[in-house]
Amino acid sequence: MYPFERFTAHAKKVLTLAQDEAFNLGHGHIGTEHLLLGLVREEEGLGARALAAVGVTITAIRPLVEGVVPPAPGEERLRRQIIPTTRVKTVIDLAFQAAERDGQQSVGTDHLLLGVVAEGEGLGAVVLRNLGADEASIRSVVDRLQQGDRE
Repeated sequence: MYPFERFTAHAKKVLTLAQDEAFNLGHGHIGTEHLLLGLVREEEGLGARALAAVGVTITAIRPLVEGVVPPAPGEERLRRQIIPTTRVKTVIDLAFQAAERDGQQSVGTDHLLLGVVAEGEGLGAVVLRNLGADEASIRSVVDRLQQGDRE
């Protein structure tokens, strides 16, 4: 596993928000759908800005996620360890690879978003495609935002 300290503050916040989403929905796992919800809720990082630029909002994402993975009834939402899925681990691997390709030491929210779309099969990527935000459009917006941040 990769060192947590290599995540930017915004990326760490996304991971925390993803865990909160999983807990609040009563899910015993953190999936790519929770990462996507965390990315859009974080609001300040490049990932959230890219999602906003392609019109992806929390109000559009949440019903699609809950339609596939419904919230657990309130009485089943006991405090327990929430485990990342294999797909989330793959997304994190892909995020580290994206950061390395960008010549960055730290993994940002943009890299997490690129990991979600590059993994391609998780619910996070499926939701994005259903909202008209395919991998090419996300990559294009992220590239443009990254260039703007470097200028």
